[in-house]
Amino acid sequence: MKQKVERAINDFESRQRQKAVDAAKEVAEKFGFKLTDLLNSATSKKPVVAKYANPEDASQTWTGRGRQPQWVRDQLANGASLDDLAI
Repeated sequence: MKQKVERAINDFESRQRQKAVDAAKEVAEKFGFKLTDLLNSATSKKPVVAKYANPEDASQTWTGRGRQPQWVRDQLANGASLDDLAI
């Protein structure tokens, strides 16, 4: 019984997913695009260039985005500024 319910749920989700894909394709084609072109362009982000490097270990870098790595926090606690760590 449990397997039948799980299979029914999976089948329903699969049908809903296919309906969503079909609707997205239809909208994309309405504007003159292919769905794959739109999806591929969203995932082709370029890597961000590092702005800061650890003066004690140049292999440790940080882009300036997100949380500061521990080495940045350590350097700042020891009196360094972000300008001192800039590449």
